[in-house]
Amino acid sequence: MNALMDKIPLPRIARRYIWYIVSFGVSVGIGVAPFLGLKKVPGFQALLDLFPMQLQEILIPASMFLMGLVGVVVHFYAGQGIKMKVLNRFFLSGFAALLVTLLIFLRIYMAFVVRVESKAMGRTIAVLVGTSYDKNCDCYKRNLKRKECIKWLSFDDSLIEACWEENQIQQSGYWLAIPYLALMGGFGGLIGLVIRREELRREKRKKPSNGAASRSSTDASAQPARRSSPKARKTTPKSAGEG
Repeated sequence: MNALMDKIPLPRIARRYIWYIVSFGVSVGIGVAPFLGLKKVPGFQALLDLFPMQLQEILIPASMFLMGLVGVVVHFYAGQGIKMKVLNRFFLSGFAALLVTLLIFLRIYMAFVVRVESKAMGRTIAVLVGTSYDKNCDCYKRNLKRKECIKWLSFDDSLIEACWEENQIQQSGYWLAIPYLALMGGFGGLIGLVIRREELRREKRKKPSNGAASRSSTDASAQPARRSSPKARKTTPKSAGEG
């Protein structure tokens, strides 16, 4: 990247502009890829792994862009003066909001996602569904439950989408994506607050030492300089009669 920018004659502001776009738009997304589930880490399962595949293809780039956007906000407010009490209030409010969002996400997930075990694929598959069957669907006529219906339709996405009323699958995906993105962005925001809190603590540690040094230098300058003067000689005034 640096070699390419060196070959292109650009003003200094334009170079910084491109550098920031690449840093926050690309590097942040690559850095958080394991957390988002784009890169598999042994022993770790990302929240995105719970989603059906058709939603993962949309949420991965959206999440990477969102985390880069949060990085821009964190960087923008890094040098702003803020009190520790205000920072703690923001953190507690954000933490409580994330807990509520997580509960909302789980509720929506249970309503719109069905996890069905596939013996042919040897794993459990998450399938996005709607709230009510279409009356022309065979599952409706056979009075099948959602898991039974998905197995009956052989996990075919087109048949599954046609088995629910119009646009229900799209609406289910939309309402499921909103709390997920809020969780990702909120989590990144909390990390930014933690970083800012560490910076404030570091600044407070530096201030006492600087103040003590300035006070010691002030005291030293205030003290009068000691002069080494020879002992005053005792002189007796000559009497007027002495000539």
